[in-house]
Amino acid sequence: MFANFTFGLYSAVFVIVAVLMGCLGCFEKFALNSLRFVPIHPLKEIDETNNLRDLMGLMQYELCSEKHLIRDDLATQKASRTVEILRINHEEICVSIYDFNKCLDITFLFNTIVELGILIVDWYAVIAYLVYSFQEDEAFGLNILNIFFVLFHTYALFLFLKTFQQLKNMIHGLVTFLLEYSTRIYEPEEHQQVRLFIEKINNHRPFTACGVFTIDLGIAGPIAANILTYVLVALQFEVPDDE
Repeated sequence: MFANFTFGLYSAVFVIVAVLMGCLGCFEKFALNSLRFVPIHPLKEIDETNNLRDLMGLMQYELCSEKHLIRDDLATQKASRTVEILRINHEEICVSIYDFNKCLDITFLFNTIVELGILIVDWYAVIAYLVYSFQEDEAFGLNILNIFFVLFHTYALFLFLKTFQQLKNMIHGLVTFLLEYSTRIYEPEEHQQVRLFIEKINNHRPFTACGVFTIDLGIAGPIAANILTYVLVALQFEVPDDE
């Protein structure tokens, strides 16, 4: 039952985050076009935007394939007003992300605790089979199934954390362009709006599970350490049948 719950949560999260990342990808294109931003020294081998994504090392795809040219109403605005409108639009997207996090933060906490327990038990079962000998005929087949099960859950948890890490990187991705853009402007009002935009992005609230921990790849190390610790402790108390 718990395994089905985590699978359902992962599926829903991947879909919602994919939509949010698509919105941020479209906004990034629109913002760069609205600011008429062109990199000073672009590198052909490096894409500094967040629009190009890698699918498990198999293929690359674009989050947004539209051009998103500057709108007519923005083309006639002052540069400072354009930056202000872009900041407001970015904040509206961030508010939707905050609401998504707030709606599911308890679920994220519960899912992480459940997933951690499942992985501890299943990794212990896999390692115990390798360390000790079992006489039952079904043991080998059950262990193969358990290996596939634990690898699937481990990779699913990794993708879950990686997805939020990518969303976090996309939110902060505009800072690089805004910093470079700020070196080309001379109007104090526009420079002030750019600085305000950068400060708003840097103060973006992280994704959390009820504030207990931040949901990103930074938590992957402690989770792996906890699993390894509990498995090693449990193996100390395992007494083989033949002794």
